[in-house]
This record gives sequence, structure tokens and C-alpha cells, in this order.
Amino acid sequence: MDWVVALQRWLIRVLNVVVALSMIGLAGVMTLQVFLRYVVESSFLGIEEISALFGLWLYFLGMALVTARDLHIRGGLIAQALSPGGRRALEIATLLLGAAICFYFFLLSLEYLVFIYEGNRRSTFLRWPSFIWSASLSLGLGLSALLSVLRAIRPSSAK
Repeated sequence: MDWVVALQRWLIRVLNVVVALSMIGLAGVMTLQVFLRYVVESSFLGIEEISALFGLWLYFLGMALVTARDLHIRGGLIAQALSPGGRRALEIATLLLGAAICFYFFLLSLEYLVFIYEGNRRSTFLRWPSFIWSASLSLGLGLSALLSVLRAIRPSSAK
């Protein structure tokens, strides 16, 4: 089971970097937009698309990072009434249910990703391939499903 913990740690490191870069990119692009609009009194229409791009990658890979770090909001009323073994069983069941839901939507998002890729759809102003935006959803859902399964199979002492 050492490989599970090692893989989780590696994925968390990668996600930390990508989420941080997305956050910095989004803040930088929005700052540039404010500067261009109110100081230079001009704007670059592509900034709207770039900010959405950074935002989507931030949101969906942030979802995977929250899953990896076990930071989702949850209640504890039922878990409080269970024994430690019961709490672990409830945690595993919840993780596997969440993984199944994420995996289902991952498959749906892949269908859409293939659809826009094959259709050669492009963004309105920059004319960049639209699959770059949609890939964030697929990757975020796929990683969330994988990380939920990894958390379910790791030993309870590896938290």
C-alpha cells in the first residue's frame, strides 16, 4: 500500500502547483483587464476567455485537490454515533459512492470533449481550441474519482 500513499502525495504536489498557477494566472489576467479598461481606456476581448480558462482549471482541479486532501464539507452526526470501524466503513462507502458519481460524469464529460474536439470548435475571440476549456472538467472529475478510490483503499493509519 506504499504505492497508494506515494501516488496520492505526488498527485497532491502536482495539483498544488497547477491550482496555484491557475490562481496566479486568473488574478494576473483580471488585474490586467482592470488596468487596460480604467487606465489605458481600452480592453482586450480575449482576456474574458483567458480568465474563464484559468477559472475553470482552478475550479475543477481544485475540486480534485480538495478530494485528495479530504477537505470536503461534511456533517458528523451519524459518524459520531459509530465505532471507529463503523466510521471507517462509512468513510469507505461515501468515498466509493463519490468516486462512482465522479466517474459517471467523467464519462459524460469525455463524450462532450470528443464531440468538441472532432468538431474543431474554437473560442470566439482568440480562436483557441475549445477542448482546452472542457478538458479541465474531464481531468478534475477523473482525478476526483481516482483520488477517492485511492483514499478508500489506503490503510486507515495512512491519513
